[in-house]
Amino acid sequence: MELLASRNSSTCYRHHTAGPVDVLVSSTPATRRLLTSPHLVGDQYSQALRTGVRDALSMAVAEIPDLRTALTRTRSEVLNILRGGLTFGVASAVEAVSGTPPMVGFIGTDRQAGALRIDYERWEDADGGALVLGDIVATGSTVDLALRTVLDRSARTGRRIPHIVVVTIAAAPGVAAIERLVNSYAATLPAPPRATVIALESIFRLPENGAAAEFPQAPFDFLRGTTATTPEFEWERLTTMGSLLEKCVVYDGGLRAFAPTGHLDFRAAWWTAFRPDTDLETLARVTAGLHHFALPFAEWRSVAAPATAGPGSDHERIYEAGRHSWESLRGGTVGRYLDDHEVLKQQ
Repeated sequence: MELLASRNSSTCYRHHTAGPVDVLVSSTPATRRLLTSPHLVGDQYSQALRTGVRDALSMAVAEIPDLRTALTRTRSEVLNILRGGLTFGVASAVEAVSGTPPMVGFIGTDRQAGALRIDYERWEDADGGALVLGDIVATGSTVDLALRTVLDRSARTGRRIPHIVVVTIAAAPGVAAIERLVNSYAATLPAPPRATVIALESIFRLPENGAAAEFPQAPFDFLRGTTATTPEFEWERLTTMGSLLEKCVVYDGGLRAFAPTGHLDFRAAWWTAFRPDTDLETLARVTAGLHHFALPFAEWRSVAAPATAGPGSDHERIYEAGRHSWESLRGGTVGRYLDDHEVLKQQ
């Protein structure tokens, strides 16, 4: 990843560009705290996310001329995907970087008999302005439906959308789905949009299809331990032992923001379902990718280190922190881990 900006403990990296899609990964103090503090709920969760979104968007706008032009030349439209998308505070972030309050639309989805459908929509149709949205994106099915609806509508009405911006906590399949979608419209629309995806902290991984269920997992659990991560987040998560082995790095954002007790009860139930003498090694490998730190430094750096180069990559420091975490957890038990790090007392 190429470092584009570094300011006030925040960074912005370019992960890759594919056709009209630019994929960035940004790190901010607020989102590092959010993604290493699973007990953070309610207004504290929402405020941390909104602060991180604003800082990440500000850095991207400062470094990418096309994005800056799209957000400042014509009034934008923010599309809120109900309900989790509301917590991203995208409208206030767009106003902060552009100086103009955006128009705001809404879309709600529902899944019935396995099929995802739209059950609510309200559009502003800001002709010539960027379309900006924020959401947690796992496989990308919801954001795919939302963007297809917008782009199909624009094809019918003649609305021009020069740029799509997605600020997201994302897993790799979700980012890939956004790229496929935008590229699929590049050949069908007379003036297809460019797109910027701003992933917060990392492009996470999901559980492997067909993997043996050695402990309860959901297919949309966001797991750590990928090379598409910022060095800042990697250091933060490896040195925050109380959240290092969580089943999911973010959980359900809507639940955390709007039903805090439900989130905390769910998290506690998952942890307490383990037998206290359950070995930690599998948990450390699957949820956090800590087994990579058993490798010698040179091998770890070639296969598992954050894909950044230069003096700011901190590979040696990250490796030592990861190795320490791996060695300290090997041979341990879930009961000992919960007690030593007061995992459930944080709430």
